Amino acid sequence: MASKKTQECGSIYDLAKQTGLSTSTISRVLNQRGRISTETRQRVLAAARAAGFRPRAAVRQQTVALVIDRMKYASFGGFVTSIVTHLICELASYDMSVEVYTEDNLDQLGTRFIDGVIALTWDPTSISKLQSLKNVPIILINRPNFPGLSTVATDHKQGGEMVADYLIKHGHERIAFLGEEQDWGAKQRIEGIEETLQKNKITKSNLIIGFTEHQPVYGALKRLLTQKPTAIFLAGEDLTIEAIYVLNSVLNTKIPKDISVVGLESPKVSQFVQPPLTSLAQPLHNLASETLNLLRDQIEKNSSKPRQMVISNQLVERESVIQI
Repeated sequence: MASKKTQECGSIYDLAKQTGLSTSTISRVLNQRGRISTETRQRVLAAARAAGFRPRAAVRQQTVALVIDRMKYASFGGFVTSIVTHLICELASYDMSVEVYTEDNLDQLGTRFIDGVIALTWDPTSISKLQSLKNVPIILINRPNFPGLSTVATDHKQGGEMVADYLIKHGHERIAFLGEEQDWGAKQRIEGIEETLQKNKITKSNLIIGFTEHQPVYGALKRLLTQKPTAIFLAGEDLTIEAIYVLNSVLNTKIPKDISVVGLESPKVSQFVQPPLTSLAQPLHNLASETLNLLRDQIEKNSSKPRQMVISNQLVERESVIQI
């Protein structure tokens, strides 16, 4: 039986033959030694991944790149913090190491021997760079489908349907929605709300939509309240907490006496606001675990073929919605 060293040398010769490069260049790339151009390094690593080859130093532990938007998530709010925490714990349980990348250093990703990529990014440039990586399984979390990339996402449309159905059953027909206009999840939730209104023979004009990109939360809420909704859906974890404060302490609007509220669940927070918040809970732990399960399966099968997975929401009932 050939020794590990003999097997590795054979693989290096195979890679040299395949790429047309010298064995010494292949060795320097795989062992991260010497000065090698980015183009050459990417060429060697792509060939190595396609052949299922790993240098001996990396055999014992697989490495996953975690890509996030530094600018968008500068404050690292509840959603990102929870997802990243779950991911790191899951990765540690499988003895997998993590390298973190943002839009600032994403160019370096192609020069590293990475087994797979998990991405929490909206940045078009970052996504384009990920799409250019060859023979690496890449999974986007809570992002729309992109050519060549796998996705694991919450069923945002189903979430909108759940909230609308719950509010309608409590007598609410004039419903406000507050979120981010450019957020894919917000668009899906609005679609779910509108379809549920139609199913219940309520006109879509009863849905009052506001966005926070164009004005502060205070201004957006004040404008929405002038249109007399009886309930509001706050479509963001951090947005929910800020809006509850503004309603209670700035606009002097009593919840749920003056307006019923459904927010997005913030673990360990939503149950402690006043009043305890009825909320739509994204399955954050499931998002993380299913993402990693899919990634490990693709790594094991040496496959980067795109796959899509959708996970359902849960509605957590507390005290911020009343029957009217």
